[in-house]
Amino acid sequence: MSDIKSIIKVEVPLIDKRYNGVNANDTFKARLFKNQFPKPHYLPRDIEQFKAVDNIHALVWYDENALSYEEDRLVFKYHKHCIIYSEGVYDTQTNKVYDIIEALKTFLGLTFPQACHVVKTFLQTVNHQSIREYCELKYPNAKKSSLSSDHNLNAIKAENLFLKENNNSYKTGYAILHNRFGIDRNIVSNFIHREYLIMDNQYNLCFLTYEKDNVVSVLKYLSDNNYIATETQAKHRNAGFRYAIKEEADYNMFRNVYVFENVVDLMSYLTLVKMGLVPEIEKASCLLSINGISNGVLYNFLSEHPEVLTIYACLQNDSAGLKATQNISQRVMVNMQPILRDYSLRNSYVKTWNAMLQYELHKES
Repeated sequence: MSDIKSIIKVEVPLIDKRYNGVNANDTFKARLFKNQFPKPHYLPRDIEQFKAVDNIHALVWYDENALSYEEDRLVFKYHKHCIIYSEGVYDTQTNKVYDIIEALKTFLGLTFPQACHVVKTFLQTVNHQSIREYCELKYPNAKKSSLSSDHNLNAIKAENLFLKENNNSYKTGYAILHNRFGIDRNIVSNFIHREYLIMDNQYNLCFLTYEKDNVVSVLKYLSDNNYIATETQAKHRNAGFRYAIKEEADYNMFRNVYVFENVVDLMSYLTLVKMGLVPEIEKASCLLSINGISNGVLYNFLSEHPEVLTIYACLQNDSAGLKATQNISQRVMVNMQPILRDYSLRNSYVKTWNAMLQYELHKES
């Protein structure tokens, strides 16, 4: 990949012609930190104009080396809990949002006059089409979600099936899944950004199952203080909840299916994989929540996907989970004939995958 300085061409005359040339950005930075730049009095309307710039574009242009692209998100290399969106920088630990001026001061050590000069120079000298094309090429998914889906937490899809404007539903979603159950925050975000998880106007978590891009099942987690109940709205009986590992996965070509009793255990397992505590998910896999211990959901899935070669039973460490695993072996596999691998929590110190996750997180802390 070419250096950004060779891609972003300066087409508008610079404020100071001495900034011009191949190493304009290096010269600009040198003069910036020597305080050798104009320091006009900025009016409130100037500051508001500065704050309206695209944060991703401005920060990539100013100091791309200070950034890191991880999990389809652009973050600061030394502040990886701070996600850079076009509209601002969101600190996931404090829930604070920084505009471009505050971000340059807080994360890159600039003074207020320096930060204003950086943004003013960016606005007046950069070919914005070039920087946009560069960011789309190098950081293709960084702009696919907006700050509203993380901070304001009130918009994921413009044509959302359930969500109403002006609520704080996703704040509730993160609170339940990340804070209460310990699910990795990026995994929660992945479910949201890929539209597996949305919130209804009653702040319930709704997990969507798709069939050829059409929603066929909604598993609704009804949250009320300290308990969670479930309610299923399905176009087809025994749809369950299905999660494909890769966004580009061919839904007709699954080779493996991982079976869980509920979605929280499914997401807990993904978190444990990320922590390196359980085996990686095999390629071409689907994770399936059967919403209990009934074989109907799995049987329905296998009838739709006869290409499945291996079933990974990831059920709970109790008599019901053991019985469900035995039923898979005795009934389902007689007809379908895939290989069964028992990943259930046998001889474990905990009952559920989420209990295991909570135990490991407590041990780490």
